[in-house]
Amino acid sequence: MKRTNVALSIAVVLAVVVLALGSLSFAGNPGQTEADANQQADNAVQESIAPATSTSPDATTFCSYSFTSGSNNSFLQYCVTANGNIPPD
Repeated sequence: MKRTNVALSIAVVLAVVVLALGSLSFAGNPGQTEADANQQADNAVQESIAPATSTSPDATTFCSYSFTSGSNNSFLQYCVTANGNIPPD
């Protein structure tokens, strides 16, 4: 019976330690406000998409191929440039 109590005590202590250490992983950076974290996230997103939005000197905006389909509620129209881009309106 005494061995069961020791095993139970060890299990409880282990559970408390795991919960305590696990909660620290969600704490984030000390002294960092939510606004700082949001600004850092926005900067990271902008840096990651910056190369994808750069314009190539070969990019064109002239509509070479126009596509139209449907009528009324199912009407769809768009155009594609010679190099495959869909130009802005």
